Amino acid sequence: MKTLALVNQKGGCGKTTTAVNLAGALAVRGERVLLVDLDPQAHATMALSVCVEPGERSLADVLLRGTSLSEVVRAARGGIALVPATLELGELEEAAARTLHPERLLGQALSEVEGDYDYALLDCPPRADGVLTANALRAADVAVLVIEMGAFALQGALKAQAVFEELAGDMDARFELRAVGTLFDRHAA
Repeated sequence: MKTLALVNQKGGCGKTTTAVNLAGALAVRGERVLLVDLDPQAHATMALSVCVEPGERSLADVLLRGTSLSEVVRAARGGIALVPATLELGELEEAAARTLHPERLLGQALSEVEGDYDYALLDCPPRADGVLTANALRAADVAVLVIEMGAFALQGALKAQAVFEELAGDMDARFELRAVGTLFDRHAA
């Protein structure tokens, strides 16, 4: 299973839109796709019209309580398998202080379903230094830096690149770093 983490240290750059559309495109091509929503705001979950009712399981159950990932996967639109997020996912930051190697939780969970999917896309929160993004980077083969094509955002992307490369070294993570441009306005160029 090829695992891609869509990352940036800021919001509004198109990470979720890229993740959802890439998942859809891969599914249309016949690939088995798992989209993991790592953002407590749950925008990828909402984009796929999935509503997690109180008492239903989400990624928070996997990372906070050790629930099997396969028990949380939901069928979503377009033939995409989704691991939904909820606000409860934000509690992982606090719980991580009491957990041994909290950045390895997602990778361990994904290993359980590795043979079930061709691709796992990890939609990350807009924070480079948090435990959720650390989990994604630790589990990823490729970190995709999603960059808005504005002058200021491009400057920020260079800083983000340095941050992610430093994180990779600190965690002994082994991902390739790639970039994708979003929100390009041909008329402004």
